[in-house]
Amino acid sequence: MEIRKTVVHHVLLFRFDEIPFSLLIQQNHAEKIVALFDFGQIGVTPGEQAGKPKIVFQIGSLRDEFGEHAISQLAIEERKILLEIDGTTDDADRVMSRLKMHIAELAGRSDSEFLAPIVKAEESEIVARLDFSADKLISPALLRLVEANTSRMEYKGLATARANLERVSFVVQYLTDDLKLDDHRIALSRKEFMIGPRPGFPLSEQIYYSKAPVDTMTHRAILEELENSLK
Repeated sequence: MEIRKTVVHHVLLFRFDEIPFSLLIQQNHAEKIVALFDFGQIGVTPGEQAGKPKIVFQIGSLRDEFGEHAISQLAIEERKILLEIDGTTDDADRVMSRLKMHIAELAGRSDSEFLAPIVKAEESEIVARLDFSADKLISPALLRLVEANTSRMEYKGLATARANLERVSFVVQYLTDDLKLDDHRIALSRKEFMIGPRPGFPLSEQIYYSKAPVDTMTHRAILEELENSLK
């Protein structure tokens, strides 16, 4: 397996009134976060809750001894922080650690429990070259069925039909086991686990795009297991 790109999405949910949002939304404090990650854009948009705003920082970067990683977006709401970064889970965690230190200083907090998330939801995207052909992702019987009947989908005399595999996708749903989530009014949204040929590449190059609700290390292990079973 050859990794071409990784992207991480973090959603962290906190206790009510823990994030000092009324301070962060002020221009002088927001500009300090801009400087922290060299963001090129900042704005205030409607949040997920009606009437509640969120601060959105875009086009920034994490620079440290491990290199430089582009931050596509960092969004802060009254009890939620969202992050999208090109890199690994470790890179995303370092962004959150640096941000937490900044917010703790602003709030005058030094205890370890401050901004300890109730829920940390993570999704990762990986683009990689995998050593198997795309038709291995579905059963031979289904593949034969599609190939045998594609001609029935043509516009006769106008266009010939060709069916290509786009992706294999599964919906991951979460059933609450911990009453703590209900106590804090938190509902876990369903996620997608998918893999398919990367658009823009010939199938012969065996470049795939995958998305899963796991950290990058686990995601990589899943793809390695898939490659070993299909090649």
